[in-house]
Amino acid sequence: MKLKLNFHTKPLCLLLATALLAQVQLTLCSGPIIKNTGRKGLCTAAKTMDKGAGRAVHVLTRLFNTVEKATQTALQIKLYAATVAEPVQQLTYETLAEDVLAIAKEAAASGETATQTAIKATALSAALSGQIKEFLAFIRSGTHGTTEGYCLAASNDGSNGHTEFDSADCKPGTPRTATIAQQIDSAELSATGFKAETEPDSKSTASGGKCIIFNAASNAAATFFQASRPQQTYAGGLLTYNPTTQAIQTPDPAKLGSGGSPTGDTQAALTFSALYAIDKYDLKRYPETQEQIAVQAAQSGSFATRLQTKIRNLHPKITEAKKVEDAAAAIKKYIGDNQEKISLLIAKFPTTKVYKPADNKDKGQNVNELTSLDQLTEVLDYYEQKTRADLATARAELQQLQAQINADKTKITTQICNSKEDAKTCNADKNCKYDENIKEGQKCKLSEEGKQKAAKKKEK
Repeated sequence: MKLKLNFHTKPLCLLLATALLAQVQLTLCSGPIIKNTGRKGLCTAAKTMDKGAGRAVHVLTRLFNTVEKATQTALQIKLYAATVAEPVQQLTYETLAEDVLAIAKEAAASGETATQTAIKATALSAALSGQIKEFLAFIRSGTHGTTEGYCLAASNDGSNGHTEFDSADCKPGTPRTATIAQQIDSAELSATGFKAETEPDSKSTASGGKCIIFNAASNAAATFFQASRPQQTYAGGLLTYNPTTQAIQTPDPAKLGSGGSPTGDTQAALTFSALYAIDKYDLKRYPETQEQIAVQAAQSGSFATRLQTKIRNLHPKITEAKKVEDAAAAIKKYIGDNQEKISLLIAKFPTTKVYKPADNKDKGQNVNELTSLDQLTEVLDYYEQKTRADLATARAELQQLQAQINADKTKITTQICNSKEDAKTCNADKNCKYDENIKEGQKCKLSEEGKQKAAKKKEK
């Protein structure tokens, strides 16, 4: 039976054809959407990455503060040592200052290494966090209503999740750089990766979701995803999409590495490793206060040995046993085996005045008031120059006194012989000899033996 179309049936057929075509196009345009759990996992990882800059700031600040504080403490101890009169006490404090300065040098060297680590961690974390947020923001924009045509699912995976996304603090924005003093919680960042996402399959096929972006059936999407390379990777490897199977997955971010090292060379794995390295940077061995720095320095394994060497140089004829004994006694007296005596030393800085060349005794500054490197080195240089000048003056005075003593020794020996008037008394002293040939003056003079003894005394 042939169906004849008249002017009444043609509009009806046209209407049916149009409806059928619309239904086919709607079916073709419908694609999978991202589950709420998948989106939340990506946002959680991004928020952890946002802490990278703050941790880097804290680590570098802490290290370079230690450099500054330890250098200042070392010079202040050395300066205070220059004001004490007891030589061994001075040597003890100078030895302590050397070990304090060693802490500053170690922190400076560590700071150079940490700077490279911090730059890497900050750059990678900021880049990947930005990628995640920009990608999700782009996906979120793919919606035209609250019940259909959306790409992010809500908590029930059956409705539009753009409202939840907007309130989740996962949108692109100003990077966070506030200092973060505490290590990132292990629940967020561990030695293997970021906080785990328990549902790696992140495809939602809710009836209301019609995400054209993930629709492989449309010509536009097929071109967009380049079908010759089926699996597409986003967010540094933390999200994948396969146009052929329409599988959307968020690979477990808790399995990006082992022991802090990356597994593979994906952007996500490298970012995790760099962030973990700066976050777990060992700061415990870098003290913060003057007392903490000095106490740690006093525990140096070479402290006693170096002090013994200084004491031996001060007293070259000292025995080995005496050298060890004196060093141990000085350490016990001036350093102690706990923080108490170090605290007493630091407490003397505010009451000990030091002077520069232009100062007089009515001026000067307390040791603790000198904090800059320029100030401390200027005053230390003055005291070192003063010590050299005082030593040179003392040496000249000693030489003059020694010459006088030598002259007096010779004079005294000669006078002893001259006082003997007769030959018997004179010759009874083997250091004297009676000379009868002398017509005038004293006839009792030094014998050869007496002259030799006098010369030896003079040498001594």
